[in-house]
Amino acid sequence: MKRLPSRFRRLDGALADLPVEEPMLLTKLDGFLTGLLIWPETIPPGEWMTVVWGREADGFRQTKRTG
Repeated sequence: MKRLPSRFRRLDGALADLPVEEPMLLTKLDGFLTGLLIWPETIPPGEWMTVVWGREADGFRQTKRTG
């Protein structure tokens, strides 16, 4: 199996260090974000950021998708 680039290893480590019971690691994050991108309806970041970061994402509640 090919070794991950250092930036991905750092991200995986940062995700693992989050103060949550079961942190979302890089492989799970990849699938989660892919699902968000292919979902036919826009899901506001305030609804999914808490799943990734394990805390409230108030700063993202009003963000609208552009494009």
